[in-house]
Amino acid sequence: MAQLTLITALHLERWNPDFKWRVGHPNLVKWAESLADRPSIRDTMPEG
Repeated sequence: MAQLTLITALHLERWNPDFKWRVGHPNLVKWAESLADRPSIRDTMPEG
């Protein structure tokens, strides 16, 4: 459940360009990108 909440929160950067969480967090970037490749995440990601 925590992973789902975190990936959802990190996805907010699409709507808020000032939310620059990627800078200085290379491990979190790798984690988020690997999780975003999962069909269960990719298929349910909102458009926009």
